[in-house]
Amino acid sequence: MKHLLMCLCYLMAILLFQSCGQEKGDVLIQNITTIDAINGIKANQSILIKGNRIVSIHDSSNGLTASNIINGSGKYMIPGLWDAHVHLTFEEEVEEHMFDLFIANGITSIRDTGGQIDRMVKLKEQAESKVTHRPRVKIAGPLIDGSPRVYDGSAPGVPDISKGVSTPEEAKTYVAELAAAGVDLVKAYEMLTPELFEAVVKEANKHNLKVTGHIPLQMTVHQASDLGMASVEHMRNLEMSMVPNAEAKVAERVKIVSMSQDSLGYGLRSRLHNNYRFSSIAEIDPQAKSKVLHTLNKNQTWQIPTLALMLSSELLPWSDEEWKQTFDYLPAKTKATWLRDCAQMVEVPVSDNQKSYMNWAKGMIQDLQDNDIPIMAGTDCPIFFLTPGFSLHRELQSFVEEAGMHPLAALKTATYNPALYFNMEDELGTIDAGKIADLLILDKNPLENIRNTKAIHRVIKDGYVHDGNALEGMLRL
Repeated sequence: MKHLLMCLCYLMAILLFQSCGQEKGDVLIQNITTIDAINGIKANQSILIKGNRIVSIHDSSNGLTASNIINGSGKYMIPGLWDAHVHLTFEEEVEEHMFDLFIANGITSIRDTGGQIDRMVKLKEQAESKVTHRPRVKIAGPLIDGSPRVYDGSAPGVPDISKGVSTPEEAKTYVAELAAAGVDLVKAYEMLTPELFEAVVKEANKHNLKVTGHIPLQMTVHQASDLGMASVEHMRNLEMSMVPNAEAKVAERVKIVSMSQDSLGYGLRSRLHNNYRFSSIAEIDPQAKSKVLHTLNKNQTWQIPTLALMLSSELLPWSDEEWKQTFDYLPAKTKATWLRDCAQMVEVPVSDNQKSYMNWAKGMIQDLQDNDIPIMAGTDCPIFFLTPGFSLHRELQSFVEEAGMHPLAALKTATYNPALYFNMEDELGTIDAGKIADLLILDKNPLENIRNTKAIHRVIKDGYVHDGNALEGMLRL
């Protein structure tokens, strides 16, 4: 009887590990096919993990042992994914559930691109307090804007997530404050003047912080990139520098902004976008476009296209029943609101201008690749019906299916490239001995079909194994 009880206890321990994830001990994944953007594809690999690190990789599992063994036969392993453009605090009701949604979808690291600093620091600390169950969090803090600032809390959907600065000294002081608070980068926004933008970049450089953001409407791409802008979100306002008379158009916008200081920033920005974005697309000059691409290449100004967001009018998330099923993993109030808004969006026609803009965006992905301009995958979730976690897979799908990117190149934008951006390529982004064990085990090959990134069998975060049952539990509210 004693022997039987011991066997039953041992069996229960095995079942507990299989259903709830690894509690402790080494992990050996046997005979799996590994895929990463630097090492390519390698069959029949055995990966030994101790603590939170990959300690060794072998062509055979012969002679290897570990307290926890996973059979990887017929499975595929890729590095943990990044979503390089999220807003954790944009929708308060969704905020508490976002970490679980990310891990359940294999997103083991995120880059937040705008939120009030006290809330962002708190969320980063929460993530760091339980690294095996929450994504790695990089934060920018509030958007640094000029006048009138765009995100000022003046209306629903326009949260107060920015800080307005009016002098170079004020800009430098605020960047120094953000650095002291522990941000990982800073975000410059659209109403900054050239003088304010330059002050932001110079101060950020002093603190070894990258500057990301939108090309300010009172500047050209060339000015912002040459001053040291590290990356551009949404490829925002690149097209406005691809016209023959870009400098004259900038002068027009400077005048409009100077005469609109009493306006609400969000409305002013929308008016400027409507006036200049579509006309720029129609007037793109090949030589001017080539110069923009040359500048971005010369300065290695990274791009985070958020392509799925930009193609929303074509991908039609509001009429995609499969996509709307992801709303089931959102809080009830948010789900109801999103479904209501989706029903309204179905009635909105797609203009010829929008179609032209989407075609430009898709074409730019190939242009960026052809000109060796680095790309990171980001989504802007939870904005505009982009369910956290799920939206990153949709972004990769858009890169491949809409813009013609090779699946391995698409994986690179969400694995190795973000690690490189944060100077963490020795820690993350590939499947190599010595690196942090942030890994996904997939049931299907993502190189055969990029949608197979969704076929998640297990997620390993900082060496901790979350199996399918555990991941499903994370999705439940």
